[in-house]
Amino acid sequence: RNDGGGNFSDMLSATFQDLGEIKSAAFADVDGDGDQDALISIKSGTEPEEGTTKLYLNDGQGQFTEVAETPFEGISAQRAVFGDFDGDGDADLVIFGSRQIFTSYLNDQRSMIYQELPHPFIRLYYNEGNGSFSESGGTSFISLPQSAAAFTDLDNDGDTDILQIGRHSDSRGIYSSRVILYLNNTH
Repeated sequence: RNDGGGNFSDMLSATFQDLGEIKSAAFADVDGDGDQDALISIKSGTEPEEGTTKLYLNDGQGQFTEVAETPFEGISAQRAVFGDFDGDGDADLVIFGSRQIFTSYLNDQRSMIYQELPHPFIRLYYNEGNGSFSESGGTSFISLPQSAAAFTDLDNDGDTDILQIGRHSDSRGIYSSRVILYLNNTH
């Protein structure tokens, strides 16, 4: 917490100290009470896909309470971003995750065969207006390993679009980037 003079005190360690390895965090007012709530992705285990994502509601004084049941419980988010995708004024959520398996083989000590087998996912959750979420069933996304996204109105039509960037590799281990725009045509 900032005391107004540029001095900060730790308000979160008591709430989040025993979570384990935090992979990502995102903040938005998901319950409409004017303060920033927290979405935290926690790693559990040795594989990237092992973990869960938890939602914590802020009481306005910097104290957070975990929401008991969410549709993204058990999902290991690599990244998450909030934005108003359905235009109803509340914070919707996109979660990115991936599981990557790397294998390499030495071929007679002269060459190497490299393979990345990604199992990425991207999911959109609509905020119901009270801090509860439901997964979008009608939006199809292209999954890319190592993705990130932003909510913005790229076509200036008054609704929020999703811009996704990511990278993938071919069987030789050569990476290339990809940019995908999902236009929201609700207006």
